[in-house]
Amino acid sequence: AMAYANLGVAYVALGDETRGNAAITKAFELSDKVSERERLFIRARYYLNVAGDLPTAIETLRLYRETYPNDPAVPSQLSVAYLTLGQFDRAYEEVKQTLKLNPGFGPAIPNAILSLTALNRFPEAKAIFDKAETLKLADDASVRGMWIYTAYLMGDQGSVQQQLDWAHGEPDGFILNSQ
Repeated sequence: AMAYANLGVAYVALGDETRGNAAITKAFELSDKVSERERLFIRARYYLNVAGDLPTAIETLRLYRETYPNDPAVPSQLSVAYLTLGQFDRAYEEVKQTLKLNPGFGPAIPNAILSLTALNRFPEAKAIFDKAETLKLADDASVRGMWIYTAYLMGDQGSVQQQLDWAHGEPDGFILNSQ
């Protein structure tokens, strides 16, 4: 079940939601044969990615956090759910918790930048990006992809151009397409 869940998460991260959702669904079908922690992980992913049932996903993730409070992936996933609902304050509070538990947790960085940008807190979003660069975590298209939008909204054409220059030669055309 966990192999299917992780495969599904990987497919979704690569942009293949059809295969990702199929694998997550298979994990969900097999989730009665796993530990409680694994069951919560699988169910949260299923409700977030496949069913689109955000209230149930949030309820599952809250239970997961109460049971396993030191897992940085849980508040990160809660931030995704709140971002999807447009609850940017709550999304940022969750992702801030993730960064507190694990400052190098890569998926949290774009969520933090996006949340802060949506809240018009551009200097704080820039500070997150700058810290990611310092920690050598910014060389990721998702981090730079979120930052380019923030830089554009701030009118920081130098930073926009810096991201475009970085993206040349990268296999993922996401940033160049955003131009």
